[in-house]
Amino acid sequence: MQYIKDKYLKFFQGKSIVITGASGYIASNLIAVLKTIPCQLLLQSRSAKFQTKDHDCKAEIKYVQGELCDKLICEQLVERAEIIYHLAGQTSIYKANDDPEKDYISNVLPMRLLLESCRKRSKKVNFIFAGTSTQCGLPKSLPVKESHSDNPITLYDTHKLMAEKYLSCYTYQKWINGVTLRLTNIYGPGPKSSALERNVISRMIKNALQGKTLTVYGKGEFVRDYLFIEDLIDAFLTVAVKSNELRKTAYVVGSGQGNRLKDALHMISKLVYEYTKISAPVTHISPPASLHAIESRNFVACVDAFSKDTRWRVKNDLESGLRKTILFFINMQKESL
Repeated sequence: MQYIKDKYLKFFQGKSIVITGASGYIASNLIAVLKTIPCQLLLQSRSAKFQTKDHDCKAEIKYVQGELCDKLICEQLVERAEIIYHLAGQTSIYKANDDPEKDYISNVLPMRLLLESCRKRSKKVNFIFAGTSTQCGLPKSLPVKESHSDNPITLYDTHKLMAEKYLSCYTYQKWINGVTLRLTNIYGPGPKSSALERNVISRMIKNALQGKTLTVYGKGEFVRDYLFIEDLIDAFLTVAVKSNELRKTAYVVGSGQGNRLKDALHMISKLVYEYTKISAPVTHISPPASLHAIESRNFVACVDAFSKDTRWRVKNDLESGLRKTILFFINMQKESL
């Protein structure tokens, strides 16, 4: 992602940047770029073993291990922060339904504590939050704009929306400069290979490289908006640079292109065979009774507002992103031999 570093080098140079959930998939990709810039990174994670590699590192990195439901941890993070990327949180809709209180503590309480810590600062903080596009529920028309009504049908989405509203309120009061990026389906390579198991695209690529059958529920007609990780990181960097020019406190961020799930899997199967001659057929199975209705949604993002306000553009379509991801996994397999 050299083009990203060069584009934003001057802005981030010397900045004090906080990243929560630093051991996660998105955060790892963001850190991989920012650590090549002379800045100060304060990285929070619950994991005591978390540590980023020092290869090509020009940033001054400090680690904070602890829970964001701890007020003292939040105050420590915010103390000298100029930019906060709040990427931490529980991400399973099923775990949220099983334990709503625990999900609230993971996804809402940290936002409140971080914002209150920011409020006490004499200098405004730029606060960037990773939200979710699924908070709108089951949209009846596509593409989905920021003006689409919020109708969360899961406790996870309800809590993510609550966190977004807290951020919007503190921004309205001019206590911080805050913005939420409502993310679609993110995929692609990254430093934290273990985290790639969490999204269907990466999981299916790994299965295909092992010659396993790729399964899709029902007819696989559901439309998704798949955004390549490099384009997402570009969006996160761009929104920090353009923080004083934003006209909204929340933006829908995706590729702006819809693809049926079955088409995405067939493309994976085709590309894996092209690179490796390994066959991975696509098969359709009945969905489990426990499958939540949100899994049956159709979604395509309208990115017009975000692109207009920031001049951000998607650079990778689904095929180019899949090619990069497949090659990443192939190379990772070779390195492990």
